[in-house]
Amino acid sequence: MGKKYFDTKKGTLESSILGVWKTAAEENAVKMDGRTKGYKTHREKLESARLRREKKNLNKEEVELDEGRMSQLHAYIKDGKDAKWIAKKMGIDVKTVQSFIDDFDESLGEHKNKILNRIGQKIREKKNG
Repeated sequence: MGKKYFDTKKGTLESSILGVWKTAAEENAVKMDGRTKGYKTHREKLESARLRREKKNLNKEEVELDEGRMSQLHAYIKDGKDAKWIAKKMGIDVKTVQSFIDDFDESLGEHKNKILNRIGQKIREKKNG
C-alpha cells in the first residue's frame, strides 16, 4: 500500500508542523461547542425576548387599575365594547377584562332589579291609595 498523507518521518519539518496542528485541533475540540456566532446571537435574542414576555406577564392576574383607568374601563363596558377590544386598548389581559365585564353586568342586573322593585312598589302604592 501507498504512504498515507499523515504518515511522515519523525524529526522532519512536516512532522513538527503536523504535531502543532494536531495539538491545536485537540485544544480547539475541547473549547468548541459546535455553535456558530449567528446561532449564539439568535439564542441570546430569543432568551431576552422570553424574559421580557415573562416580566410583562408576571402580574397580569393582579392588575391594579387607578381610578381614572377604572372609570375608562366602565365607560367602555357601558358603550358595549367587547373584552378583546378593551384589552387591546388598555393593555391588559382579555380574561381580566372579561371578569370586569361579568362583575359589571352582575352589579348592573342587581341595580336594575332594585329600580324595577321600587317602580313596582310606587305603582302598587298609587293603585292602593
